[in-house]
Amino acid sequence: MKNLIILMIFLLFTLSCGTGRFPIGQYKNLAGISLSPDGGTFYLLYTGIDNRSYLNVNGNVSGPFEHVFYHGFSPGGRFYAIYKKGDKLYFEYDGQTQEISADRVSSVEFSPDGGSYLIRAYSGAKQLLITESLTIGPFDTAEETSFPENGDLFGAIVKTAGVYQVWINGKKQGDYTFAEGLRFSDDGMHWGYTFALGAAAAVFADGIIIDELPHPAGPYFSPRGKIVYYASYGKDKITVLSNKNPIMEIPYDSSSLLIGMYIRDDGTIAGYTLGNAERFSTTLNGITYGTFDRWFGKIAVSPDGKDFVFYYEDNEMGYINRSGKLYGPFATEGHGKIHLSPGGRLFYAPYFGENAAQWIASVNTNYGPYSIIEKFNPARDYSGFVLVHTDMTSHFINLNGLDIAVSDNICDAVLLTNGNVRYVVIEDNHVQMKKWIAGDN
Repeated sequence: MKNLIILMIFLLFTLSCGTGRFPIGQYKNLAGISLSPDGGTFYLLYTGIDNRSYLNVNGNVSGPFEHVFYHGFSPGGRFYAIYKKGDKLYFEYDGQTQEISADRVSSVEFSPDGGSYLIRAYSGAKQLLITESLTIGPFDTAEETSFPENGDLFGAIVKTAGVYQVWINGKKQGDYTFAEGLRFSDDGMHWGYTFALGAAAAVFADGIIIDELPHPAGPYFSPRGKIVYYASYGKDKITVLSNKNPIMEIPYDSSSLLIGMYIRDDGTIAGYTLGNAERFSTTLNGITYGTFDRWFGKIAVSPDGKDFVFYYEDNEMGYINRSGKLYGPFATEGHGKIHLSPGGRLFYAPYFGENAAQWIASVNTNYGPYSIIEKFNPARDYSGFVLVHTDMTSHFINLNGLDIAVSDNICDAVLLTNGNVRYVVIEDNHVQMKKWIAGDN
């Protein structure tokens, strides 16, 4: 009994440290390896000697597959994959597998906490939205999909033959002439959208019409949903209302739209973004920034509205605005790789420097140069980062600008909030899960 207890303690310690050694077997090509945000799970995608695809998740091998279309970790750190086995499509998520009755899949979307997902798929010329327990469709186009910051709700607006349908957590709300602006409060307890039915237009929130008015926009919820704002477009101004009472007026060009509104924890309005196909501007705390060419919705605002950070592009160059201080211009790798901290204070922005060298811009310094950045993973609290870069011969694991490990093969690493690093490398035909302890180096 004593030996069993010792063995259990050893196993628990080994697992908690994220270490281990897992055989790969015979393979022809290693396609990719990744580590979950907590460093506890890895997956390896590889091609076997039979020219078919296989997945190794923490030592558990599945396959063969004709093809693996999508693979990765959800925001909550759970492994997912969509693959073809035989002539059927399957979705694997958090150890569960379901068949997808469709011809092909175009994307997988997750809620910010990974609690829910939507699979976009096609059956012939028609589209489908698929969840764990529901398939929406077939329909012509998916106009919008939306998730709250927390919780497992989801929403979608779809259109067929000119008729718009709104779905909230699997329940259809109605058929409309037009619908848009599907949003949730951060806690997921409140939701709403605007719609038109014939010549009438209205704002709909929490199951009821809260106002009927021409050319509506919104709704926009305070983080806990206690206050609901919405807007009405006029000739030369946008009127923002709450409970049918005007709150503020926004001068605007009639070609522009209200792209987003940012609300503080106390329910007051911190700012908004206006834009059209060519020019955008963002106003925060009474100061307008812009105009600029391209807006991607990459913005974070602190709960009190005092701190903010957002990304935009102008004249084909990228910029970061951090509480009024400008960083850039950057020859960017793509706005999708820009990382903004939720608190609106910190960021990491990959960009190209001279001779096509790659760099990482941050609030305090720029890190680099790197020949090719393969992976980039900021710490969850944005206190630092770890990345994998290569010179086409070796792969280096780099912590806050310092190389801490090297591998002859593909690898990945994550930075934990205690400053330690967990990483996976390929050695001796095995996946090796290792750790780098900050205090020991």
